Amino acid sequence: MNRVYLDYNASAPLREEAREAMVHAMALAGNPSSVHAEGRQARAIVETARQQVAAALGAQGADVIFTSGATEAAGLALTGRGIRCADIEHEAVSSWCQSDLSCGLDGGVACEAPEATALQLANSETGILQQVHTAIEGKADAVLSDMAAATTGHRQTDHLRTMGLLEIALDFADQVLAPGGIFLAKAFRGGSDRQFQELLNQRFDKVRYIKPPASRSESVENYVLGTGFRGVPADKQRDAGAKPQTGYSPI
Repeated sequence: MNRVYLDYNASAPLREEAREAMVHAMALAGNPSSVHAEGRQARAIVETARQQVAAALGAQGADVIFTSGATEAAGLALTGRGIRCADIEHEAVSSWCQSDLSCGLDGGVACEAPEATALQLANSETGILQQVHTAIEGKADAVLSDMAAATTGHRQTDHLRTMGLLEIALDFADQVLAPGGIFLAKAFRGGSDRQFQELLNQRFDKVRYIKPPASRSESVENYVLGTGFRGVPADKQRDAGAKPQTGYSPI
């Protein structure tokens, strides 16, 4: 029997590019905080990675803080900030929050102050999708999407399936991004990416493609970055009665 692993909410397989970068770095001895040659070499690797992440997000290097994992990152982001959440949040989040937000029978969380609320878009145990686009009322500074369709080995098919997910991510960004916001999403270069770039050009001041240094040179994987969100063109705005996109595509 062939098994297919789908529990990506718990742990995802490590990409080959990431594994190669990790093995290379771990082969070098030296504490990045040390002043000797080996320490400086290790520090250079860390700082290069920091600048690469910052460049991809349009941020400053000092804005990027590396942690050991999501639990530490959540604690760093939430500790002492007076953030509220509901009991359905993961313990790594709720431990640092005031868990007093109400949760309806449908699993939805009432969010009255989004700027002081921790809210998980998709609950991995219940499958409930929170109405984040409604809760934040178009106040998001950035939308980041790492969505990609499961590859089939047929490059054209994989490209089109991922482009479908890109369009969903952009639809969500249309609903929630504040003026001047950032959109960063995974993309596979191919025949239809020009049409998608035109959609981005209509919405953002600057649009460019970024290829992570860890990505194989022969890989078609890229990230597309749009900065300076201007809004949705008048002729592209959804009808008043149209239902907003709130779930994931079955692609």
